[in-house]
Amino acid sequence: MKSRALTVVLVLLLAGGALATTPDEVPNPRKQGSWVTDLAGVLSTSDRARIDSLANELQAKNGSQLAVVVLHNTDRTPKSFATTLFNKWGIGQRGVNNGVLVLVVMSQRRIEVEVGDGARVHLPDQRTSSILQSSVIPHFKNQKPARGIVSCVEEVCGVLRPVRFAVRSKVYTGSAISDFANVLGRDFKQNLVHRCEKLYREHGVELVLFTRPRARSAEQEFRDLQLGPNAVLALLATETGTVDVFAGADVKAPDLQAARKYAAEKSWDLAAGKLVGSVEDASADLKVGPRSAEAPPPPRRPATTTSVTRRAPYRSSGNPLGWMIVAGGIVTCGGLYHWMRNRPRKCPQCGTRKHRMSEAEDDQHLSREEILEEQLGSVNYDAWLCPNCSHVHTERWNAWVTGYRNCPSCSRRTLHVTRTTVDYPTYDHSGRGREDCDCRNCSHQSTSYYTIPRKTRSSSSSSSGSRSSGSSGFGGGRSSGGGSGASW
Repeated sequence: MKSRALTVVLVLLLAGGALATTPDEVPNPRKQGSWVTDLAGVLSTSDRARIDSLANELQAKNGSQLAVVVLHNTDRTPKSFATTLFNKWGIGQRGVNNGVLVLVVMSQRRIEVEVGDGARVHLPDQRTSSILQSSVIPHFKNQKPARGIVSCVEEVCGVLRPVRFAVRSKVYTGSAISDFANVLGRDFKQNLVHRCEKLYREHGVELVLFTRPRARSAEQEFRDLQLGPNAVLALLATETGTVDVFAGADVKAPDLQAARKYAAEKSWDLAAGKLVGSVEDASADLKVGPRSAEAPPPPRRPATTTSVTRRAPYRSSGNPLGWMIVAGGIVTCGGLYHWMRNRPRKCPQCGTRKHRMSEAEDDQHLSREEILEEQLGSVNYDAWLCPNCSHVHTERWNAWVTGYRNCPSCSRRTLHVTRTTVDYPTYDHSGRGREDCDCRNCSHQSTSYYTIPRKTRSSSSSSSGSRSSGSSGFGGGRSSGGGSGASW
């Protein structure tokens, strides 16, 4: 009798495990033009139509996306399942992250509302929990789960429908501070980041602060970055000691004359802090919010985009002969370089054998630009002296490894290049990077943008990758686990 009962329990456990659904097994509703996947048979045709109508209206209003999934059971906790499925499908607009997923697991008597990072600003976890407890869970306890699901969707749409979401990705993920001149303290930059986030959260003003060695037009930079009317761009030029500020149409610009005085501060930390404070003061009475998806973009000059293709890194097959060939090539090149640089030279005037001068001695025969190249480590100059007739000639040897390029203006190898990732690539979307060039010899500066190829999946994950968010019909949004859940 006991063995029969044990067998029954075992069969039930195996059956329950077989019914557990994985994220890869959930059908994508967008392939049928819907926003609902109901594998538990809870929702009626009219319920599904009501949810689709609300979700379509919400997307048309501000680009937000809302999906509903109802399951019997899951292969993990409902919260973990919701986060995984949300990011697998990419619910919400890419970069704006204004998506919501309502997940109901009937066997575990649990509902989870997963909220995208951008929508979470307007639908915080506490608000989501309040909606579930007051408007959703009572219906589930009264054996009306369909009514509870529809009510949840109605409440969420009611909160998000009036919101004005930005239509572009934010320029810098997690931070609006870029210290290209490397003059701000680490802890101070963290403090500024928190202040900028608070400014955006409370007043809807997006502040971007740059420090650069040399000045550049803040207005031109504003256009190149495609900032919206709710943004303020502040530039601090450390070498020229100037400050430039440009504000969007919806934001009251701080007093520029007062802002320029901040450049005279003894500390760049103090100057940057006062500049951020002036933007905070100017925005104290504002509540502009991000730019509406329906509003036309401001006129701007399109940014230069450069496509970059990188060679795949060398991967050894593990054959020792391959390693020997590579090592032999490196040694040969190094030996040839050493011989070419140190081989004997004869004086073209008297034929006497010359000798190479020391680093301290050869500086007397180099120009200011050549000395700068040596100081930067981009070029090595050798001066050869004839002991008989005192004839001197110099030779230029480019460094093998350097962070500098040839400047298109002065032709010196003094162009410093800084690369910043603006939008990180994913498996479904390419990324975008920014390249800032600043010559340490002349005043040449330039900024360009380049495309970062999207990530590629390994062959082992190609089958599951074909069902990823790139072809899901959603917009590529992300969630960091925001939202709330409740049991009934």
